[in-house]
Amino acid sequence: MNREIGSRPGMGDREGPLTEYQAAAVAYRDVLGVPTFADARSVWLVVPADRAAISVAASLATAVADALHASGVDAPVIIRPDGHKIFLCRCDPIACPRSAPSAGEVIVHLGYQCMVDLPPTPFPSGQAVTRLAWLHAPELDATWPSCGEVLDVIARCIDQ
Repeated sequence: MNREIGSRPGMGDREGPLTEYQAAAVAYRDVLGVPTFADARSVWLVVPADRAAISVAASLATAVADALHASGVDAPVIIRPDGHKIFLCRCDPIACPRSAPSAGEVIVHLGYQCMVDLPPTPFPSGQAVTRLAWLHAPELDATWPSCGEVLDVIARCIDQ
């Protein structure tokens, strides 16, 4: 049995060489220091209690990414084929807001075993790009921005 990585709940482990997704899960676990899981076609980050993933709709995502970069905040960012971006950040589980400004465009995925897809997970067929990709990949030992910093930038972008 391959015990180096977790597998999707209920899917079990498999013997033999690692698949592309299992290898990615191992690499992310080592770089991010958080639990990751994989199956035959996907990789997931299990968002721990001290982290959050903030999903921003395509209509707002580029402005938020540009504003974060301009303000010197380097968050790991995943881009979906439909233009949505997912910003990974750290949070205080007590102080981190459970909702975000403009709830239709922004979703906050707090820890407590929430799972978020990670690259190279494929997206539905018929799209120009069929995989999730890193816009800004996480770096080893890098400090992630706080949830509050990212949500403040999002609020400023919504107000503009």
